[in-house]
Amino acid sequence: RIDNLQEEIDDHNANLHEKNKQLQGIKDNIVSFENNIKTAGSQITENDVHAGQLKNQIEELDSKRAELRQELAAITEDIVKELDEKLKSAGFSESAMRVAKEKLDTSLSKLKIYLEGRKNIFLDFANQNHSAEESLSTVKEAGLAFEEAQNQFTAVDEAFKEYINASPAFITDFLSPQGIMTKKRGIDEKIAQNIASIEKLNEQITDLNAQNVDLDKKIREYNDTCNKLRMNEVQMQEQINAEQNQMSILNRNLTSEKTLLGETQDELYSENKRADEIKEQIEEFDSVITKRFFIEVPDKPLEYEMADGKNAYKLKRNPNVYFADRHVTATYINGNYTWNGYNDRHGMLYDANKKPIGPNFNFSFSSFKTEKNIVSWTDFWRNYNGYSDRSYSMEIETSSGGLQKDPYLFATGKENNLHAIQNEVDQSNYKPITDHISSEITKLDDFAKEQSAPYKANLFADQHYCDVIINAVTEAKKDLQNAQVELDKKRSRYQE
Repeated sequence: RIDNLQEEIDDHNANLHEKNKQLQGIKDNIVSFENNIKTAGSQITENDVHAGQLKNQIEELDSKRAELRQELAAITEDIVKELDEKLKSAGFSESAMRVAKEKLDTSLSKLKIYLEGRKNIFLDFANQNHSAEESLSTVKEAGLAFEEAQNQFTAVDEAFKEYINASPAFITDFLSPQGIMTKKRGIDEKIAQNIASIEKLNEQITDLNAQNVDLDKKIREYNDTCNKLRMNEVQMQEQINAEQNQMSILNRNLTSEKTLLGETQDELYSENKRADEIKEQIEEFDSVITKRFFIEVPDKPLEYEMADGKNAYKLKRNPNVYFADRHVTATYINGNYTWNGYNDRHGMLYDANKKPIGPNFNFSFSSFKTEKNIVSWTDFWRNYNGYSDRSYSMEIETSSGGLQKDPYLFATGKENNLHAIQNEVDQSNYKPITDHISSEITKLDDFAKEQSAPYKANLFADQHYCDVIINAVTEAKKDLQNAQVELDKKRSRYQE
């Protein structure tokens, strides 16, 4: 249960970490968009200020143009007035000027036609072969032609003078760099420049207004995005709060579970410790039983009847040994075997069929000894004939000794004494341990009732921990019940 709670808390911690990252990301985005909105707003304000400055410049230009128009109106009035006065003082006649111009145009046309005619005649003459007389005659004609041309040019000159005299002379003054018309053109140019400047300023204002429209659109988009992000921020914060609340509940449950587990573990640890003490008491009880009712019996070599009717011990392995002057395989050994008439030799080895291996008195031992499950002997023949001794030590089969009931205590006729000792051991050793076991089982039952009462009173509570307690108590009771069984087994050793 604690592991499950811890795992669930770890999952919530991981979710909380991820959601906090997402929340921080949302907050960073909100700050970014708010900065964008602020920047766009500042740009709009800056554009508005700039547009205001441009409008002020336009107003100044409008005022300047109004002044220029006033100057233009004044100079135009001066031009009309001065022109009228000059025309009157010069006696200007429009009809006389028209007649003079027509006369000038007529004189120029006649001269042009005459010159073209003479040119064509002389070109044709130049392209033909002529006699000297014809050439001389033509040269004379050319002289007359130039004379005529000169006369016509004179007429043109007179017509031109008449035209000049008929034209108003003061017009030149009007058109001179210092003249009144030049001043008027200067004002017209300034007005045109003024209007061009205003158009450029209006274009700049239009551009600034267009930028502000785009910026305003972006601000609305940023605000929409910010509003959505703020909603996401609220939702994410609510999810984080829910995670934190759930983690608080889980941590409280985990703390409660750990506390209960600690109490249970302490109780069960104490109970296990007492159970170990009971086991030690049972071991001590077993030692008392052994001491009071049993004795230690040593192991005893097993004897087997041989083919010759004698008894012998069985070797645990079948060794190859020297027996007299032969190599033999021995299975049984008898140290008490004797030869009639010989007191210096004894003993015999037997084969697997329980038959003596030695055919005569040379096959015997000069010494033989048994110690627990080991037999040792020395070959007689080699010793008798002066060879170096050949001795052997080998393991033989034995019957198990160990503990056995004291035959004196359990002998017939000793029943009263046996019963008295049995009662004494029951009261001094067996009953205290039985009472201890019974007391510990009662404590466990009381602990289980105390711990499970809140869960039984609330059916909606998580019953898992209650089940854990009951299972742990059940296992502890089984250990105690098994100890009681073991105790009864020990007691049965001296009751049978």
